[in-house]
Amino acid sequence: MNIKTRLNTQDFTQAYKNLGRFLFQHPAIAAVLLLLAGLVSQLSVTQFPLKMAALVALIGFSVAIVTTQYRTGSLSQLLAELKYQQPVWLVVITGVGILSWGGLWVAQQMLALKGFEQASDHSANTMFDGPAVGGMVIGAALVCMAQILPLVLGYFCHSLGLNKQQGEAIWLKLLTQIKMLVAFVPIASLAVGAALAGFDVSTLFVMLSALYATFVLFIVFEISPCAPREVSRFIAAPQSGQC
Repeated sequence: MNIKTRLNTQDFTQAYKNLGRFLFQHPAIAAVLLLLAGLVSQLSVTQFPLKMAALVALIGFSVAIVTTQYRTGSLSQLLAELKYQQPVWLVVITGVGILSWGGLWVAQQMLALKGFEQASDHSANTMFDGPAVGGMVIGAALVCMAQILPLVLGYFCHSLGLNKQQGEAIWLKLLTQIKMLVAFVPIASLAVGAALAGFDVSTLFVMLSALYATFVLFIVFEISPCAPREVSRFIAAPQSGQC
């Protein structure tokens, strides 16, 4: 197996092109993912733990459906792929849900002690400062690298039979490349700009980040696409034939 961990600007640009081409060629998949993102985004702040768990599930499903179509040219093996990945993602989803409940409780206690209203009034006055916006963009890009990318990489490692140590080594090599951070800036800028305009696109941001990370990892593991066969067949018996 060839693993390309030193990526250049052309690789990151090509990942965007490949992602755009894939969504354009498979509008049914794009529509399903957009619908799911819309459903998850309907969960309110009071349902924060549930929303976080749903976001992780959305990442897993998005990566599974795109990877299955990309690697096999068909979605006939999607159910088998989801079943294969289920043990890994159930653990992650459960862990995120539990941590979110705990984090929500801690945040509520801290806000009650420190007088959140005064802090909110002050932060609202500085929200639109240039440095603050730039920091938000960089912060969002770091979230992509430090939280979303490892989840997607874990999916690939499980599929390709790589162990935890090998996955961590690959992630650290990618994490230390400043170009990787810059590559996520367009997606981060879209999310921050929409948030400042009053739109909640956090779910879309997470999904796009996961999809872009998927196409970056296609380049890292040198995975080539298969010719499409059954694009819209979501539920079918697994086939043994490969590209």
